[in-house]
Amino acid sequence: MLLALGIVWLGVARGLRPLNRLSAKVAAHAEDDPTPLDTVGLPSEVEPLVDSINQYIGRTRKMQRSRRRFFNDAAHQLKTPLAVIQAESELALRDLDGVEENGPAPRRHGVHLRRLNRAVQQAVRIVQQLLSLSRLDADSGYTVKHAAVPLHKVARSVTLDWSPVARSRGIDLGFEQDARLDVTGQADLLAELVGNLIDNAIRYAGDGAVITVRVACEDGEPMLQVIDNGPGIAASERDAVFERFYRSEATQAVEGSGLGLSIVREIARVHAARVELGDALGGGLVVSVRFPAPAQAAA
Repeated sequence: MLLALGIVWLGVARGLRPLNRLSAKVAAHAEDDPTPLDTVGLPSEVEPLVDSINQYIGRTRKMQRSRRRFFNDAAHQLKTPLAVIQAESELALRDLDGVEENGPAPRRHGVHLRRLNRAVQQAVRIVQQLLSLSRLDADSGYTVKHAAVPLHKVARSVTLDWSPVARSRGIDLGFEQDARLDVTGQADLLAELVGNLIDNAIRYAGDGAVITVRVACEDGEPMLQVIDNGPGIAASERDAVFERFYRSEATQAVEGSGLGLSIVREIARVHAARVELGDALGGGLVVSVRFPAPAQAAA
């Protein structure tokens, strides 16, 4: 009996040696080391376990890259509005010091505060956009909650939300619905997509422009379009404008971050949709987002 137990113990100890070696490798692997574990010296039976560990390390590495890119983007984009906030607040404080010493507040005090408010609004917008991009990044692991969404209702509601902004700039913002269309996706993301397209059109078409948000079905595919009569985008730049922070020479004077179309592209990607840029009749830009046909979406 003792001999049999000894043989069993030796067999178990020998069988566990590969796992002990693997355990030692995992324990020695630094938290921030992205390199996969090697299988040298390990039996073939253990390789599937090592492969699973390496897949997990790979996913972690992608998430770390995504997180680093987000923080780098945030730091880069927030420098300018934060510098404006600091400068304008310091000027406003100096004016307040002058009030205490010399009586009535100078009119430029209100100027500083308005600039300060615009800078804060810009910073908030940038943070919202960066958070959206971080959430939608292909390496983030974010999963869209798919459901039937009435695209025509979402587009109409967002258009109404942006109407006061358009009116303040003398822009004619309209909505056209050729059909009642449902798409498979997540309603809040689709609303964000429409909002970014309208925001871009308002910013870059210019005061007094005409902008139309249109929902239609073309070749069996649900389609959302935002059409404006602004300066448009040159054909040579239509790929580049989807890159983060890209600003063409023609739009350098317009306040913006260059993130709007990047977000549109990412939201379209997670909905299996495609974004196309074209010329509007009579001049201007047409942004078309084409969603899968209902049968394709269901598949």
